[in-house]
Amino acid sequence: MSYNVISKQIFIMIFILAFCPFIASAKSTTFDAYAVAVYEKIIDSDVSGIEIFHTAMSNNENVIYFNGIDVKTDEMIVGHINSDGSGLKTYPTPDGSAMNIVTNQDGSIAYFNGLNAVYIIEDGSIDEVVAFDDEYYIWMLQTTDKGDYVYMTVESIGNVWKINSDATHDAVVVDREDVDVDDKEISKILDFRISDDGINVAFIPPGYVENGTSHELTELFFSKYGNSNQMTFDDEEDNGITKFLFDMSGDGAYIIYGVEEDTYLFRPGNKYLTKLGSFTGWGHLNYDGSIMFTSNEEDTVFVSTNDKQVFELSLNENLKDAVGSIDGTYINNDADTVSFLVTTDDYSSTSLYVGHFYSNTEQVPATSPNALYSAKVVYSGELPEVHVPENVVEPILISEEKNTLVFESRSKTTGTSVQIPLTMSGTDEAIGNMDLTLSYDPNVLECVELVKGGLTENSLFEYNIMTETVKISLVDMKGFSGDGSICYVKFNVIGSEDETSPLRIDKLVSNSASDLSMIEIESTDGVFTVLGKDEGKGDAAGDGGEFSAYDALYALLMSVDKIEMHESMDVNDDGSVSSIDARLILKMASEKKPIN
Repeated sequence: MSYNVISKQIFIMIFILAFCPFIASAKSTTFDAYAVAVYEKIIDSDVSGIEIFHTAMSNNENVIYFNGIDVKTDEMIVGHINSDGSGLKTYPTPDGSAMNIVTNQDGSIAYFNGLNAVYIIEDGSIDEVVAFDDEYYIWMLQTTDKGDYVYMTVESIGNVWKINSDATHDAVVVDREDVDVDDKEISKILDFRISDDGINVAFIPPGYVENGTSHELTELFFSKYGNSNQMTFDDEEDNGITKFLFDMSGDGAYIIYGVEEDTYLFRPGNKYLTKLGSFTGWGHLNYDGSIMFTSNEEDTVFVSTNDKQVFELSLNENLKDAVGSIDGTYINNDADTVSFLVTTDDYSSTSLYVGHFYSNTEQVPATSPNALYSAKVVYSGELPEVHVPENVVEPILISEEKNTLVFESRSKTTGTSVQIPLTMSGTDEAIGNMDLTLSYDPNVLECVELVKGGLTENSLFEYNIMTETVKISLVDMKGFSGDGSICYVKFNVIGSEDETSPLRIDKLVSNSASDLSMIEIESTDGVFTVLGKDEGKGDAAGDGGEFSAYDALYALLMSVDKIEMHESMDVNDDGSVSSIDARLILKMASEKKPIN
């Protein structure tokens, strides 16, 4: 079946999707302020004898992990508690230290680190995942939604690295040697955040070295499948703007970072950033990045990232403690539950609070019997007034758009096939001819065919598939420009689980259709990753994003034997691919469900 035929069927499926009854359940992007809040204190250092330093709340808000000190013994501990105040359990740390702590979607797994080792908390016990020599210090931890991998940076190495929970597989996610810092040599990577699936990584190197001189300037970088790009550009000399990385939304669509007390929002793939306002605390995003939860002076606030509205939560009037400072702000995926640490104004006590938010008073349940203190805040029976701070400015252009050709990254299971696009953007001048050389790992991928893309439908197009390279030449009488696909490279996936193949553009030459002058086009390489058989189910495109009508169409084509059936599209695990699988994928697409 030709690509054009498939494209028409995809269009039909998208039309059907538009009238799918499930579409009504898709999440709205508008910000509706809450009418009622219930705050419950679940740990108090005076009552429990625990002084908490850091926390991590599961994305489903059920479990909160923490590290701190046992006041009686003055020893470091880690522990967890259910968000209703039940199930408090603490553990002595194996090496007497506990720094970062992170947890997965449902709180079943948590990781923490001492100075030189990473540990896992699971099923009521602590086990060592990995340990380093004394000169290697662990700086930052993150984990995936599943909790199957822990991501880290190590001070003396500087890469972002991941290792699975039983230490049988590890890989470098971002290699500092591969990061191009605007012609400056990167020093190391210490601070980073990942999306829930671990595919997207935001990171900020703590400066750079130029001509042997260290500088303080930091910039924001974004990486997908190990493909790193600089996202912000400042022209300050020497002691330039220092940025602090706050959070990445679970779907990888939004990143928030700070410059002094100002918080900025950046969306990968967009050349603009937005200043959200000035806050004293560090922000945390819900899954889709529509709401930021942070603190300001002695209160916490919600900020709508779509329209920059700020909703102050009136904490100081209602909490039992005299609020001196607020830290450790976390928000769940659905943006209706938060956790935060409150330190009294005299620094004598630390308390862990959970806040639940409701649209009306009828939704409010009975107070949890496990709470040490509870307060219900009703905003005069009406939604509180929201406002846009005066110091918020319009979106700022951070970089001029460049001519770019991208060999996109993909991931699928072994035994499947995948069509990986070469996509061009930012090219205004008509291209009359182009020569390309692509390369890949033949032990992981078998190249079988190339198909014209949307931009080259009317071009003369030839290619030659060799052992580990593909040569492409094309000519277009009128020329083509704009944003779209040059071609699709079809591969059979033959590698083993977790193996990767580079997707490189080794040669790129293009000329103008008008005068044959050379057109400069930057190239961006991709990475292909072989998934395990239970990963990426229903993801026909292998793009690791959200389910789409394209994925549903593939299931339908398999159900009528137009393309070969593969277990990766058997979403309901009944041993076959049928219209039921297509329907389930379509439902998840309408709900904008993430793959994995």
